[in-house]
Amino acid sequence: MRFCPNHWGQGHVDSVVGLTVFHELMHMTSIVGDGEYDQTAMVALAKRDPYKVRLNSASYTHYIA
Repeated sequence: MRFCPNHWGQGHVDSVVGLTVFHELMHMTSIVGDGEYDQTAMVALAKRDPYKVRLNSASYTHYIA
């Protein structure tokens, strides 16, 4: 896993890095992909299609955050 230099310039580096690592580990250890990143859009997607939202790595990242 590699991080671009811009990643380290963000505020709250510890939590941002931890959430990014978790997000990427979800990709490496399961079949989840990328889809919606916006929390409001994911809630709407969960109401419409609960199966699809479970295939989104950002869903798990928002959940643990």
